[in-house]
Amino acid sequence: AVWNAIAQPTGFICLNAVIHEGNRLAAIGLMFPLAGFWLLWEAVRRTLQIRTFGDIHLRMDPFPASIGGEAGGTVDLPIHFSSGNVFAVFLCCEQVIKHRDGCRKELIWQESGRAASTLGPAGTRIAFRVAVPATEPPSGDSHLWTLRITAELPGLDLDRSFVIPVIRAQTPRTSRLNVPLPPDLMPCD
Repeated sequence: AVWNAIAQPTGFICLNAVIHEGNRLAAIGLMFPLAGFWLLWEAVRRTLQIRTFGDIHLRMDPFPASIGGEAGGTVDLPIHFSSGNVFAVFLCCEQVIKHRDGCRKELIWQESGRAASTLGPAGTRIAFRVAVPATEPPSGDSHLWTLRITAELPGLDLDRSFVIPVIRAQTPRTSRLNVPLPPDLMPCD
């Protein structure tokens, strides 16, 4: 709201300068209102997701995930179960690079997969398993592991991320969940 309160008048001033004064450089100022509209769209979309799905909790199995093992778990969603809903899971490791102006994240590894959905107590239960490579570093101040679950659902798409702990254990931990592959990922005969 603050960004748009500042950016919209700036956009009109820049648009006037481009049209009436022929100042092409002023067109750069039109990016601010466009960024404001994008921020407004994202705020509305995120608010609708929170209202629709509520506070989603991730139950990990194993907890914590381990290097060379697996990251797995379940998520319960308050939506009507449909076997046609396809959920995608992404596990990524990012390196946190700190500098005097702040910090930035750099993706160093990512794996994607699908999750199995079943009828759950709240509507739909999503279960997933993703292998964690033995070559990546564990969670810490300089490395962040994130699990993202997405789905194109009727009415509103799901897009949630969870920061998860990943440790280096003596024996790699695997999930006890029985997550079957969807039919389109089954091996062909």
